[in-house]
Amino acid sequence: MSYGQPTLYVTVTITGADDLPNMDLFGTADPYYILKYNSKEYKSDIRKNTLSPRWEHIISFPMYDDTPDHKLNIKLWDWDKIGKDDYIGEVDIHLPPEYLARKDMITSSYILTDAHSKKPRTRGRVHVTLLMKDPSAVNLSTVHNETCSCEHCHPR
Repeated sequence: MSYGQPTLYVTVTITGADDLPNMDLFGTADPYYILKYNSKEYKSDIRKNTLSPRWEHIISFPMYDDTPDHKLNIKLWDWDKIGKDDYIGEVDIHLPPEYLARKDMITSSYILTDAHSKKPRTRGRVHVTLLMKDPSAVNLSTVHNETCSCEHCHPR
């Protein structure tokens, strides 16, 4: 999908997660997250043997006025050496226009739920910092879009 010039950038930092469920035989997990905005995805590094992982990667996405839904989706997964990775939980963060109009930092914890279950249940919390920036204030080397070539967006 092609858009015009971005009207705003959202800088996202997922600082960590807490209270994740035991996913592995030894009572821990090997969590990583996948952050999605529109058709763009970013996959984090795996944090081994923890139920309270910490990450500090900063990623910026361009936002456009003509985007139908400003929504970030964060899914946490448990990496498994053998077999398929296990789904932990997810959260959708909707960014309404009044939220995007703020040019300050917003830090919040969001409850992860099992969206695949008929009775959604809490699967821990993810900690997120959002910062809305004008295009002129963005370091373009941290922007992930269709021209990005970083190893997180395009694994080798």
